[in-house]
Amino acid sequence: MLRLLATVLFVFVVMSARYAWATALEITNITTPSYDSGTETITLQFDITWKNSWKVTTPPANWDAAWVFVKFRVDGGEWKHASLRDTGHADLSGNSTISPGLVDETSAFNIATNPAVGVFISRSSTGTGTHSSTGIQLKWASGQDGVVEGDDLDIRIYGVEMVYVERGNFYAGDGLSTTSLALRAGSSDYNPWHITSNSAITTNTTTNYYPGPGDSAGSVFTIPAGFPKGYNSFYMMKHEITQEQYMSFFNTLPVGTPQAARDITDATGKNTDSLADRNNLSWTGSGSMTLPNQLSNPDSATYCTVAANYLNWPDLVAWLDWAGLRPMSELEYEKAARGPQDVVGGELAWGIAFYSRVDGLTDSGKVTEVPNNLANVNFASGITGPMRIGSCADYNTEQGTNSRTAAGAGYFGGLELAGNVWEQVVTIGNSSGRSYDGSHGDGALAASGNSDASWASIGAGLRGGAWNSTVVESRTSERTHAASQPSTRNKAYGGRGVRSVSTPAGPTPTYTPSSTPSITPTDTPTDTPTDTPTDTPIIPYTSTPDCTLCTATPTSTPTQTPTPTPTLINGGACCVFSWFGSDYCELTTETDCDSRKGAEVWSSFYAGNSCDPWPCIFASPTETPTPTN
Repeated sequence: MLRLLATVLFVFVVMSARYAWATALEITNITTPSYDSGTETITLQFDITWKNSWKVTTPPANWDAAWVFVKFRVDGGEWKHASLRDTGHADLSGNSTISPGLVDETSAFNIATNPAVGVFISRSSTGTGTHSSTGIQLKWASGQDGVVEGDDLDIRIYGVEMVYVERGNFYAGDGLSTTSLALRAGSSDYNPWHITSNSAITTNTTTNYYPGPGDSAGSVFTIPAGFPKGYNSFYMMKHEITQEQYMSFFNTLPVGTPQAARDITDATGKNTDSLADRNNLSWTGSGSMTLPNQLSNPDSATYCTVAANYLNWPDLVAWLDWAGLRPMSELEYEKAARGPQDVVGGELAWGIAFYSRVDGLTDSGKVTEVPNNLANVNFASGITGPMRIGSCADYNTEQGTNSRTAAGAGYFGGLELAGNVWEQVVTIGNSSGRSYDGSHGDGALAASGNSDASWASIGAGLRGGAWNSTVVESRTSERTHAASQPSTRNKAYGGRGVRSVSTPAGPTPTYTPSSTPSITPTDTPTDTPTDTPTDTPIIPYTSTPDCTLCTATPTSTPTQTPTPTPTLINGGACCVFSWFGSDYCELTTETDCDSRKGAEVWSSFYAGNSCDPWPCIFASPTETPTPTN
C-alpha cells in the first residue's frame, strides 16, 4: 500500500509582477506511484505551476526554475531523501525542461555514490507569466533506497523557486571609501575587484587588495580555484527561507536530539513559542512545530511566508544540506545582486543607491501581507521583524509600478538581497571560509541534527543587511560583518541557498562590464536615506543636462540639512527621472546609463523610457555601520 503526501515549501502568494518578483508555486494532482519491479524504480507523477515565471533572451538573459526534491518514509519510520535517476524524467505536457541535480556536479552519475538529489524544472521555451506543466514524471531509484513493493510509504514532494545566475565577468566592490571594507583593487584606491574567471585569486596591493575583516587589511592569501567566486553559473533561491519552509524541514527530523538541535524557539533563540520579532514558529518540545493562527477564523495570519529569522549558521546549513543545496559565497552574493553591470557608488541590490523604506503593513502575517506605501526595502523602517518575502514587489506591481528598482530585485531576479534578514554567506576573510569547495548537500543530516557536509563549520559572515540595519550595512558591497561567524540565533539572521550547475544551453548575455568601471571612487556616499519627499528636495524632470539641478531649492523646508553638491564622474552630465511619483537624481555616466537601459527590460523605470539626458545624484550624510545586536 502507498500513501502520498505532497508538500510545497512555498505556496500561494498573490503576485502579478513580471518575471518573478514574488512567488506562487503549487504541486498538485499527485497520482499513485507506478512501481517497476524489473528496474526497482518508482515513477512519481504530479502537476506543477508557478506564477511570474520567465525565460528571456534579452538581458538579464536568464530564467527561473523550481528545484524539486522528494522525501519518503516507510511504515511511519524516519524521513529519508529519495535518490533520483539521471534519466527517465519526463513532462507529458512538453512545457518544461527537467534537469537532474547530482550531489557532485563535477562527477558522473552513480546511483549509489552520486545520485540526483533533485531536479530543476524550467520553461522549455522563452516566455513570461504563469508556467504550468501537467504530468511531470520523476524516476525514483526506490530499490537503491531500500524500498520494496508492498511497503507502506509516505511521500512528500517539495518545490523551491530559484533564479539562474549566468556565467560571466562581474565587479566586487562599489568604488566608495564609505562602503566599509568593500573589496578594492589597490591599497590606495577604491576601484573594485574585476572577476573574469573562476581561477585562483591571490590578493596584492594593486589589483586585488584585501581590506578586512577577518584577516587584516593588506593580508596576502589565495582564494583557491575551487572556491565559488560567482563567475560560473549557479542557481539561487529567489527568496530567503520562510518560516513555513523551516517548519517543513523541522517536522521531518527524527524525534529527540535532532529536533532539539534545530529548535530556534528555545533559550538560545527567540526563547518563546509565542510571536516575537515577527517569528511565529512554535514547538513545545514534542510533536510537530507549528505556525499558530494569530487571528480568529476564518482569517489566517500564520506568518508562514514571512522570512525565517533567528537562524544561526548551523540552522541554515542543516536546512540547505537537507534540501540538496549549498551555502552562497560572499562573491556569489555580489554577483547575484549586481550582475554584469558596472558599479554604482553606494548601490543597493537593485543597482542604484535610491530606496524607499516600508512605513507599515497591510494584512500583517497573512499570505497577502504588503507594505502600506510604495516601498522597495525593509530596513530601519519601524517594522519590528522581517516581512513576507516578495511583498514590496507585490504591492508596487499592484499599484502599477513595475521595475527592478520598485521590486527591490537583484539583476537576475532574486528578492530581498538587501534588508529583511541578513544573508549568511561563506566568507573570503579567513582560511576556513576560503577552504569552501562549493560541494552540495546530499539530503541527509548527521544523527545529531547537524549538517555533515564539509561546509558545516566553515568560516562565514553576513551580507545585505536586515530589518534593523542601516542603509550602509545593506549596500551590495558593504562588508563590515562579512567574517563575523554568525553562531548565535539572532532576530535578524536568516539566509538562502544556491546550487552549482554545468552551464546549460540557453539565453546568452548581451552585456559584459567594461574592463574599467565607469564609476570613479569618491568619498561622498550616494545613498539617499529617505522614504518621504521632505527628506530630499523634489526636482522637476528636465531634459537639460545641468547638474546645478542637484542643488535646486526645495519647494518645502527639508527635514534634514541640505546635502553638499555632488561631484560628476567621468565627465558625465546629469538628469532627473521619476520613480514612485517623486523625482530623483542619480549619479552615473552616459556609458553606464546606456548599459542599464539595455540591461533592464523594465526600462520604463527611467523617465520617458530613456536615459537621455544623464543623471546625477544627491550627496548624503555619512551613516556609520554598526554591529547588529
